[in-house]
Amino acid sequence: MGPLTDLIWDYSKATSVGSTNLISLEELERTVKRMEYTDSTYVCTESTGKRRTYEFAVPGAVKKDIEVTFEDNYLFVKSSKKHFSKSYRVHFNTSFGVKEIFTDLKDGILTVVVTSSKKEVKIHF
Repeated sequence: MGPLTDLIWDYSKATSVGSTNLISLEELERTVKRMEYTDSTYVCTESTGKRRTYEFAVPGAVKKDIEVTFEDNYLFVKSSKKHFSKSYRVHFNTSFGVKEIFTDLKDGILTVVVTSSKKEVKIHF
């Protein structure tokens, strides 16, 4: 085993090494996932206390080309075609309390409506 392997192996027994705090493997995976998404341009067309509407450009995409997920207060939108990929990431404050996410795809524009509440997130696509 090398120093990095030893550090990962010993992680289950410690929360820090010296003054360096360690993170869980799950947190590392979430961080890497966030880094995979580039913040391309999108438009927020409506923002109220209970509802936000966003429009994302996904030229030539059909439903099967689009992935919409919500994790750790981030909305992720990814559109992938054979030679074209576009990714978006939108952060929500915990005070907004995402309740449901509705999507509609028309003429290369994905409209995403996010409603607010403090309950489990549901995605309708």
